[in-house]
Amino acid sequence: APWLPWVLLAFSVLLGASPVVDLLGIFVGHIYYYLEDVAPRMPGRFRGKRLIFTPAIIRYLFEGAPDQGVRVQFVPGRGVG
Repeated sequence: APWLPWVLLAFSVLLGASPVVDLLGIFVGHIYYYLEDVAPRMPGRFRGKRLIFTPAIIRYLFEGAPDQGVRVQFVPGRGVG
């Protein structure tokens, strides 16, 4: 699996496509890996801290609305209260 991006880059070049997009993807992948896995494990300033956060709109789309601790009760004869 670690060689897959390089193999895809080679196929793109063999087919005549520009390697810029593939190289940019490899570069961004390395930056993401460093910020997500390497930097939080290093001693010092960022130890144990997450440096990349999922945007709230993406979390909302996939997880739903956050639980606000609001309880809804059904009271017989009065409806929802």
